[in-house]
Amino acid sequence: MELWYSICDNVNKHSLSVSIDPCIFSRGAKYNFSASWIPRYDLINMRATVDIWFESLKVSGNVYFFCTGTDDAYEFCGTLKGETINITKEHRFTKIKYQPGTYTVSLQAMTVEQQEETVLLCINATLILKN
Repeated sequence: MELWYSICDNVNKHSLSVSIDPCIFSRGAKYNFSASWIPRYDLINMRATVDIWFESLKVSGNVYFFCTGTDDAYEFCGTLKGETINITKEHRFTKIKYQPGTYTVSLQAMTVEQQEETVLLCINATLILKN
């Protein structure tokens, strides 16, 4: 497995760190995902758009609502700008069979304050799964 990512928001570069362990992809294996990020806006109302392509064919496009300002399920909701967010998640890929090849992921996280949308984070990632 190879993974590259780049920040696609040129306004302000973000302090973002991502790691996945182990780097060898195998079905059923346990993976530890860690991310650390310092947002430049408050995370009160937050949504993200995630688009996934496999070998140039769009296979998924979803909008996720993470923070609504009330009864949020994610502990990073309510984080104020400049505070560090650390996320650690363990995941096991058992239900979905991933084809070897090149996956391209585009993520754009937005915040909404007083009817104005602002880009929180924009990431382009390429994941290459090998046999």
